[in-house]
Amino acid sequence: MHRVREQGKAPRVEAADDLDGRKRRRQGKCNRERAATLDARVVMVVAHAWVLPGERVEPKGRRTALFRKPAAPIGHDRVVRLRILAIVAVLATASAVAVVAVASTSANGLPSYTNGYAKWPKINKKPFTSTGPLSSAHAGVKNVYANRKKVGKRYPNGTVIVKSIRRAGDTASRPTQVAVMRKTNGKWRYVEYELSGTRYRNLGLSQQLCQGCHMQARANDYVFTK
Repeated sequence: MHRVREQGKAPRVEAADDLDGRKRRRQGKCNRERAATLDARVVMVVAHAWVLPGERVEPKGRRTALFRKPAAPIGHDRVVRLRILAIVAVLATASAVAVVAVASTSANGLPSYTNGYAKWPKINKKPFTSTGPLSSAHAGVKNVYANRKKVGKRYPNGTVIVKSIRRAGDTASRPTQVAVMRKTNGKWRYVEYELSGTRYRNLGLSQQLCQGCHMQARANDYVFTK
């Protein structure tokens, strides 16, 4: 009886061992699956950390996202804009300095860009003295000089036009009044000078006043003399 009982117990012991083994194997499999899931979540977190804000990571890109270049900081565009503005400001300042240097006053009080104007080509064929609607602002014997010729129907940027106005007792080299037009950035700038002693002084006329008068010559690029 004992032997039978012992023999009868053996299968149950073996069955219990098999059951425990299966449980351990299932538990190990579950642990591996949980670890794999955790690894996948970590991969996703890292992947999103390397992608620019607002970008969407597709399932196929989860692995490749790890090898992308680091995303630019959120303020990158703002920094670039500030750098561009700084460069533009530097260029504008340099341009302004250049304009001031070019427009410096010569010894006689006139701007240096008018130096030697009496040797420039004349626009008018001969001196004129008319005081009609087109010349009422400058009474006297007038000559008009230009440092550049027209290109088509317009004068190019950089053109300077000088009108000398002589009155009784004036010499050819020292007229009483000098009117100047200078074209920059497609627009004319006007300035007038009057002889005071041995130097010319700026009359300080407004641009609106001069432009309002020259509107009558708009068809000829705002220049009265043809």
